[in-house]
Amino acid sequence: MRAAQAEFPGFPEETAERTESALALYLRLSRESGGLIPQSMLPGALGLSSARVCDFISEKRFHVHQIGGKNFVTADSFEAFLLAERKAGRPLNNPTVKQMAKATGDFLADNRKSKK
Repeated sequence: MRAAQAEFPGFPEETAERTESALALYLRLSRESGGLIPQSMLPGALGLSSARVCDFISEKRFHVHQIGGKNFVTADSFEAFLLAERKAGRPLNNPTVKQMAKATGDFLADNRKSKK
């Protein structure tokens, strides 16, 4: 008989097995994944903004566990991210806002000249 069943008769055994303290969960996941890093430390470690780190997490580039209301990134996924080659800057085929504004201004100026 499990401790939860001894304290609460009729308590389902599968629920007793699933409930794990935050510390025990942290230690188990840390052993399984080579360590856990708080998500709040990633922007400083990577030299990125918090928003960009959140973008990477939503793109599933990091494996994240929520423990005790805090997000932790696995050290294995962090290392894989560091080793992956990433291109810096914007893609070459997408114009910037400044370039689009200049092109629009040039287009409007050319249309005004051709109407005269």
